[in-house]
Amino acid sequence: MSEHKGQTDKVTTVTLPSAIEAVQWSGVRAAPGATVGLDVLTRFVGNGATLQIKITDHRGKTHGSFKDRIHNNRLSAEVPVPPSAREALYAEVSFPKHGLSASSPALLLTPPIEVDNPAWSHDEARRGDVLTLSADVRGAPDGTGARIEIFEHDADGAHDPVTTFQTLVDGGGVAAEWEYEYHEDTDDIPRDEEAQQGYQPPEYFFRVEVEGIVAESELLTFKDWIEIELLDNRGQPQANRSFEIHFPDGSSHSGTLDANGRAEVKDAPPGPYQVLFS
Repeated sequence: MSEHKGQTDKVTTVTLPSAIEAVQWSGVRAAPGATVGLDVLTRFVGNGATLQIKITDHRGKTHGSFKDRIHNNRLSAEVPVPPSAREALYAEVSFPKHGLSASSPALLLTPPIEVDNPAWSHDEARRGDVLTLSADVRGAPDGTGARIEIFEHDADGAHDPVTTFQTLVDGGGVAAEWEYEYHEDTDDIPRDEEAQQGYQPPEYFFRVEVEGIVAESELLTFKDWIEIELLDNRGQPQANRSFEIHFPDGSSHSGTLDANGRAEVKDAPPGPYQVLFS
């Protein structure tokens, strides 16, 4: 910690020593072709100070470099691991105008890993369904950690995270089970005529990550159900009445109530609907 002693009632100029506090990777291990986080922490270098980052391997071979500017004594960057890199990777950071330099610890590199064919066990989900999420993994031995992240898809790219869980590579792949539940209010789903891009049912995808290598699944669609019952003003069921349901996607369904004045429609588009009786 810098310390200054001086006389009161006097203007004094103090020069604070700049320093690089730390250069650190977001993890200790990654695979060639992955993307990893890199944090640079500094002291008294000034907002907007230019730094240079050079990526080298254990033999000193350079695998690229880039410039950036630091703010609030911190820089967080995403660094692609070169596919040709092997064994270990280092980030060499320098501030030329400050005469400062520092290097990160080694980022240990695994053999090349591939994650392919991430898939849901079904392409539609209903409340309470237990789905299997799986992907093929090559190059990672059994017992290697893997992470699965599930998102609700957004057409504009602002995907909402649903859940994250850890699993292990086993037998050349990863697999996990997830019970689907819709926790929002389906009345909040815009109807076809209300949405700028038309009706969009809730859809989901998942990402599998093994040592920084990521693959994304196709979309899973939510299907709902409707149960209706018609009673008169005395509470008596209205048997065999015809009905028509107008769904939020613009489609409709016609049918007849049973002897108890009831009907159930499976695989309905989720969202607000209207029922007409005749």
